[in-house]
Amino acid sequence: MFTSSGLTAFVPTADLDAADAFYGGTLALPRIDASPFANVYDSDGTQLRVTEGGELEAAAQTERPGLERVGRRGAAVRGEHLVG
Repeated sequence: MFTSSGLTAFVPTADLDAADAFYGGTLALPRIDASPFANVYDSDGTQLRVTEGGELEAAAQTERPGLERVGRRGAAVRGEHLVG
């Protein structure tokens, strides 16, 4: 059933412009759609929808002693929001 279905991943953000700088600029993902509320990127065939959603807090499982947050593959991320 799901073998022919596409996957869309959703990521919330408090700052759509900053998120575009990261996903479109730093990660160089092609933006395939944009609106005032969301940007959609192509991540090697998987759609990544980054949606503006106001203030965010990191989930408890991302907190580690001595680090502000831990990003993908265990890399420490310093700053206000978890990225990756």
